[in-house]
Amino acid sequence: MSVEATSVGQELLRKILDALPSPVFVKDQDHRFVLMNRAGVDLVGVPLSKLVGKTDYDFFPKEEADVFWKVDETVLTEGTTVAQEESLTAEGQAHWLLTTKSRCRLGDGNNLLVGVIQDITHRKLYEESLEQRWEEALAASQTKSLFLAKMSHELRTPLNAIIGYGEILRDDCHVIDPPQLQQDAERVVRSATQLLDLINDILDLARIESGRTVPRPTDIDLACLLQDLDDIMVPLAAKRSNRYRAQLECVDSIVSDERMVRQILINLLANANKYTENGEIELRVHKIDDGVSLSVRDTGHGIPAHMLESVFEPFVQATSRTRPSHGVGLGLAITQGLVSLLGGRLGVSSTVGVGSTFTLLLPDPEPVD
Repeated sequence: MSVEATSVGQELLRKILDALPSPVFVKDQDHRFVLMNRAGVDLVGVPLSKLVGKTDYDFFPKEEADVFWKVDETVLTEGTTVAQEESLTAEGQAHWLLTTKSRCRLGDGNNLLVGVIQDITHRKLYEESLEQRWEEALAASQTKSLFLAKMSHELRTPLNAIIGYGEILRDDCHVIDPPQLQQDAERVVRSATQLLDLINDILDLARIESGRTVPRPTDIDLACLLQDLDDIMVPLAAKRSNRYRAQLECVDSIVSDERMVRQILINLLANANKYTENGEIELRVHKIDDGVSLSVRDTGHGIPAHMLESVFEPFVQATSRTRPSHGVGLGLAITQGLVSLLGGRLGVSSTVGVGSTFTLLLPDPEPVD
């Protein structure tokens, strides 16, 4: 074949390769690039003149180049065709590639490696997205199952008590002594109240998660709020031989949703009282640089360190072998949801046997133009 014909053939091959949308490259038996089409050059981000005669180690991270070299050596030595997914970092961006590599034996006995690349980055991202959605759906399903299992038990307990004592009152009211009648009636009321509290907690959590609870900021008189809480907490604390006090320092008012702030503090104070007996409960409100800090400290059982990160999740309670749980673990989840709606932060620190401190940080309101 003449030199001119050879030149024409090479030019035709070059045009065909450059017209292909998929990157194509050729390496010699020493793993050096001898040819790459335009799509390959665009992918790597290195001009062809700087590619020829170089190896993967000149352009890619060593851990990636090691993988490429190992596969190339297998193809060149054994003559097998290998198709596999590879990750490649080019121009600071990560790509996922499906690369098919084959050996081409020349007439002089030398070998060339021919590679064809498909960029599957979008497919991999889509697969990762599907996997993440699957994990989220699985987590939601597990949460739903946990909710149903927990609620079926917790709702059934007071319902059975209401039905049981109701049947006794219905069938035997004519022979029940007045003191016993009053005691049974009180049990019915107590069980019905417990059931109502559970239903209210469920509805509160559902409203928060659905976005139907919207803050309505107003100017809150903190002295009045603390007095209202004092009226609620003093008798509750006394029932468990606890001492309650509140401190207001260097701040008179805040701008926030009063109903939500009140519910948050009642939840935290009631929780502290529930896990404290013959101890102290303190509410401290003071000014900080960018808002107000409201902290509830108790000298109760404390929370195990391994549970601190999950204590605000639904159905999670700080329990131990020696202390049974109370309720179903929705109170702090509701509280955290309300705090998020107010744009605040809620944290906890605790030592088992010493007590716990829940701290609510409410930011100053954004100025209105």
